[in-house]
Amino acid sequence: MAVNGPNWWAQIAHLASHLRVRSALNPILWLVLIVGILFFGAAYAFRDYPEIRNWLIAVPIVTVLVALLAFIGFAIFRPHLLQSEEYQLQHESLQMMQQRRNAIVIDPTTIPIISNPAPPAPGTGPGTGQDP
Repeated sequence: MAVNGPNWWAQIAHLASHLRVRSALNPILWLVLIVGILFFGAAYAFRDYPEIRNWLIAVPIVTVLVALLAFIGFAIFRPHLLQSEEYQLQHESLQMMQQRRNAIVIDPTTIPIISNPAPPAPGTGPGTGQDP
């Protein structure tokens, strides 16, 4: 989708609304991208003023370094947060099933259904008088 014309901001907002946070670093990476674009663009606009330009270049570089430190910190202290949300949910459901393995018998073919249930159709489900 090309971002041009008078409604470019609406197009960007539409694209951003379809983003899914998959790990703890996803918001940090978006911050790095936004800061990089804004500050490098401002540095180009202030290219005739070396002191301002240098500070505007330093900010995104520091942001990238902080993101790298955050990644290293997560990798060392909380590596499970680097996994996607889908993986974390499936892992958690499998752990719960394993803890209760003596209480219920689960068919292995139902594991994908348990960890990824389909949302109910509109107008069905609890409170509507219709079950899916």
